[in-house]
Amino acid sequence: MLKNIKNKPLRMWIDGKVYNITPPKVKVKKGQAKTLTDTSTEVEMNNEIQIIKENDKLRARFHLPQLYNKKLHDHFNEKEVAQKTQTRILMPKYTKRGTKNDIIIEGQSEDGIKEAANELVSAIGQTRKQILATHFISIPLLSTEIQENFNKFKPRLTVLEIEGIENMEECIFISPLKLHLTLTVFCLFEEELHEATKALQEYKEKFVSLFKKYGSLKIKVEGINIMNNNPKKVDVLYANAKITHDDEEVDLQKIVDDVSEYFYERGLCKENKDSVKLHMTLINTRYRNSDQSTNIKKRFQRRIHIDATQILEKYKDFEFGCCDFNSLHLSEMGSVGEDGFYKSVSTIKNVMQ
Repeated sequence: MLKNIKNKPLRMWIDGKVYNITPPKVKVKKGQAKTLTDTSTEVEMNNEIQIIKENDKLRARFHLPQLYNKKLHDHFNEKEVAQKTQTRILMPKYTKRGTKNDIIIEGQSEDGIKEAANELVSAIGQTRKQILATHFISIPLLSTEIQENFNKFKPRLTVLEIEGIENMEECIFISPLKLHLTLTVFCLFEEELHEATKALQEYKEKFVSLFKKYGSLKIKVEGINIMNNNPKKVDVLYANAKITHDDEEVDLQKIVDDVSEYFYERGLCKENKDSVKLHMTLINTRYRNSDQSTNIKKRFQRRIHIDATQILEKYKDFEFGCCDFNSLHLSEMGSVGEDGFYKSVSTIKNVMQ
C-alpha cells in the first residue's frame, strides 16, 4: 500500500547554480485573487548571483531552456516585479528560429536585482512542477529469470478477467524488456541534460566502491503491491524488490535513497522525496491510452481502474526471481531503445565484474 513520503524543499539547478526554493507560506482563500506576495517563495542562494556592471548599470543574467521561457509568464509578472524592486527586467523575444536571449535584470542597486532574481527563481521552480518528466534514473531488472516469470505471471491475470475482473487487458502490462526500478525523475532540457549526465558519471566512483566493499550484488523481486490504498480501484500494480546478501548492512533502500539524495543535492530532481518508493511496475492503466512501442498517447482519456482484490489474495507472494545489480541508467522517459529498454543517455557500470 502507499506510504506517506514527505517532500523536501525544491532544490533546483538553474543556469549553473543551485537554489533552495521554499513554497509560499501564505494560502490564498478560495475566490480571492492572487497577489505577488501570495505567490512568492523564499529562495536560499547557495551561490551569489553574478552581478556585473555594463554601461553604468548593474546587470544579472539568467539563461533558461526555451520551454521555461515560454511557460514562465504563468508565474512571473515582470512588470510587477520590476516596479516592486525598482529594476528593469528584459525577457527573451521569440522568432520563428527560436531564441537564445537571456533574461536580464538591471538596476541601480544590488539589493533590488537580488530581490527580483529571488522572484524569478521562485517562478522557475513553480514552472518546473508543471512540466512533465523527461528523464529518469533506473536500475534495469532484465534477467532471463525475471522476464520468464513475468511472462508466466501476465497470462494468469488476463485469465482472471473471465472470473470477474473487468478491464484486465494485456496492453496495461509493462513490456518485459522494460522491467526496472525507478530511483528519481527529472525535467531536463538543453544544459540541464548535460549537467545530469555529468552528475551521473561523477557518481561512478561511489557506485563502484559499493561493490569493492561487498562484492557482487543481486536484487530479488518477489511479492506484489499497489500504489494506492483502495485495492478495488488500482492504476499501478508493482512487485517488491530487495538485495539478497549475507551482510544485512547492504540495504537496497539505503542505496537508492543515496542516489536520489545525490541528484537532489545537485538540484536536478523533479520530485523531492525523503525516500524512494521501491517498485518494479507490472501494470499501469496509463498504458491503456498509449502505444509503448512508439510512445504515442491518446490524450484526454480517463484512466480505467482495475479491481486488484483477487490478484493480491492469490499472488501476493509471487516470486519473479533475481538479477545482477551492476548498473545505473539515465534514460529518456517513454522511449524505446534498440534492445527494447528505454533509450539510454548515460550509464555507469560496476567495473569489478
